[in-house]
This record gives sequence, C-alpha cells and structure tokens, in this order.
Amino acid sequence: MAAKIEDFIEKQNKKETKFKDREIKPWERQDLEKQVHFTPFEIYMKLGPTRRLLPVSEQTGIPLKKLEVWGYKYRWKERVAAWDAEQERLQEILERNKQVEDIRSVLEQKNQLGDVQFQIAIALYTNLSQAIQNFKPGDINMKNYNSVLRSVTTMATEALANRTDALALNELLESSNLKPSTKKKVASTISQNDNG
Repeated sequence: MAAKIEDFIEKQNKKETKFKDREIKPWERQDLEKQVHFTPFEIYMKLGPTRRLLPVSEQTGIPLKKLEVWGYKYRWKERVAAWDAEQERLQEILERNKQVEDIRSVLEQKNQLGDVQFQIAIALYTNLSQAIQNFKPGDINMKNYNSVLRSVTTMATEALANRTDALALNELLESSNLKPSTKKKVASTISQNDNG
C-alpha cells in the first residue's frame, strides 16, 4: 500500500514539474483538469461574451447541471473573463499595428509624391535654363521669367519639404513607442496637410 502511495506522489510531482516550466494561462487546460472537463470549457469559452451553458450542453450532450458543477469547480467564469481580456488586448495590438501601417503608407505616398514633385521641378528648371540660353536680350520678359523661376523653386522646395517631413516622421514612428492616439493624430495631421 505504501508503495502505491509513493508512486502516486511521484507521478503528481512529475506532473507539477512539467507545468512549473511554464505558466499555465487561465484559458488553457489546468494542472488537474481532465480533458473531459476541458473540452466543454473550450466550447463555452469560444462562444464569446454572450456565452451560456445551454448551447454547450446541446452541443456535447452533457447535462446542464453537470456543466454548472464543472463550471464552478474549474472556475470557468474567471477563466473566460481572462480569455476575453486577452482577446481584447490582442485586438488592440492589431488595431495599433494597423494604425502604424496606415501612417507608414501615408508617409510612403508623401515621400513618393515629394520625389515626383522634385523631379518635375528639376526638369522644369533644366528646361528653363536651356531655353533661356537660346533667347536674345529683349526676347524674354524678365518679370515672367522670374515668376516662372519662383514657381519652379517653390515646387522644388515643397517637394524636398514633403520628402524630409515624410522621412523624419517615419523615423520618429520607427524609433518611438508613441501611444496609438498620438500616432492617429500624426496620420490625421499628415492627411490634413496633404488635403490643405
């Protein structure tokens, strides 16, 4: 008899050692929980925040009273609350990641727009410089020439500013741990600047 007890204690110690290697999450099968108890719990847990035991009973064929006893014994309500909180946390992370990706996308578009604007400005400036060389004094109205040159210079300056802003904001997002609300404000500001 003593040998059986020692064997049982040794088996329990091995089980405990197995679970000590990592933390068991509340929604995972618990140390002394049998699979027959865990399977209906999983079904119950995955029903979502409006979960009830009746659908679990109907799906598994396990009497409702027995499910209520197991639910109490294995703390189903506490465990599903932890599951719901974890799902909410994961959803928030996904939403934050999407916001960051949206901001990156806007920054990349702004960066590309800056590149195109700058290339156009350089092409215009080059063509303007070449054209001016072919004119004779008096063939060109200097007021119009200066106006066009100012426009081309402004376009080049804005293009560089767009590109620099996009690179700086992207670097800021990469290197910082901004709150999601702050990142959203950054994206909103960029969008307003693009539309304004």
